[in-house]
Amino acid sequence: MEKRPFSPEDLFRLVSFGGARLSPDATEIAYVRQHQDQGSENASTNIFLADVATGTSRRLTTSGKDRSPRWSPDGKRIAFISERSGRPEIWVIDPRGGEAWRLPVKQPVQGEILWSPLGTHIFFASNAFSKPDAWIPYPGAPGSDRQRAVDQALRSLQPKDEKATSDDKKPNDINVITRLLYRMDGTGYFGDMRRHVYAAAVPPSQPAATEQDAQQVTSGDYDHTSPALTPDGKYVLVSALRREDADYHCKSDLWVFEVGAPLAVLLCDAPGP
Repeated sequence: MEKRPFSPEDLFRLVSFGGARLSPDATEIAYVRQHQDQGSENASTNIFLADVATGTSRRLTTSGKDRSPRWSPDGKRIAFISERSGRPEIWVIDPRGGEAWRLPVKQPVQGEILWSPLGTHIFFASNAFSKPDAWIPYPGAPGSDRQRAVDQALRSLQPKDEKATSDDKKPNDINVITRLLYRMDGTGYFGDMRRHVYAAAVPPSQPAATEQDAQQVTSGDYDHTSPALTPDGKYVLVSALRREDADYHCKSDLWVFEVGAPLAVLLCDAPGP
């Protein structure tokens, strides 16, 4: 094969694969295929299924905005994260064929998703406004500015197309920084939101489109990440530093929450770096 210089058009020929998940019966692998969509600034990601015995693959989704496939415990459904509606949401599809349907919960998804052991719920992390009623956005803030800060935080949960407003109705989006760790590349400003773990019930078939609140499992004005379930599905383990000065400590502890109970139990007080 004759060698030639790399050209910009070659970028659209590059394909990457990731997120592979083996089915419970070990016969198929769900994975994500990604390539740069020509004419768009974004990459196209779709979910494929590969037959373990033959190595052949078939496309499962086509929106170009799908990722993180997760098999249900019985292998009859695959849940995945899709941004086809403008924000990351949970979708479910039958791997044997059929259309994907959206799990109608109000909270967008941040992070990975987990099936419960019985396949009746999906656990996920999402940002939430969890400040107490007595909270003020910054020292000396007027009473009216508290509502502005609350509205600003809640707008971050809306789909992208719902954020657009006319020039004369643009919201006040001034960021008031009160935390040491206030932003991250690829994420943006944290604002006054905190990361919490939720549980969403998964019906056996496509539900009505009416959105419902998922059950919040974690509590408090703290960030909770990396959720994991116990084998019986009754407890959720999370990484969190549940203290007021968390931004000043390079560590995270291991906490356990009972699903449906408000109390948190410290399982491991990490010594830190």
